[in-house]
Amino acid sequence: MTKTALIIGVTSQDGSYLADLLLEKGYRVVGTIRRNTTYEKPNIQHLIGKITLEAADLIDGESIARLLREYQPDEVYNIAAQSVPADSWSHPIYTGEVTGLGVVRVMEAVRHFAPQTRVYQATSREIYGNVHSTAANEQTPIDANNPYGIAKAYAHMMTR
Repeated sequence: MTKTALIIGVTSQDGSYLADLLLEKGYRVVGTIRRNTTYEKPNIQHLIGKITLEAADLIDGESIARLLREYQPDEVYNIAAQSVPADSWSHPIYTGEVTGLGVVRVMEAVRHFAPQTRVYQATSREIYGNVHSTAANEQTPIDANNPYGIAKAYAHMMTR
């Protein structure tokens, strides 16, 4: 039976690479795009017609829940975020809503509508703050120092 993967944030560079990999492995791929974006999606032009694109936004829990109900994915990959640390200072509430609370919306939708689904939550080096080593591991203390890093740390801790 073909596995289904939902990629939240498929239009990102990492999202498009992940979609390519999953398609190579024989997955059915559903990817989200924001309803209100005018972004031309250059990272996924080569995927048009190969994946299913659905409008959804991490701020809108119902849009995420609808996808979980409708597709019952085997796997969810949440790569979406407001991912510019500098912008997180200008838009801290939006950053927290999308990058932090958006993850809770995903987890709640999974819990209610597709509890068998495996979830991957992307993280960021930003959760560790000003780490001076070249690599972080599970023992590296979380010490985020900007709204983006703090929101990612929240998401990380909510999904452990």
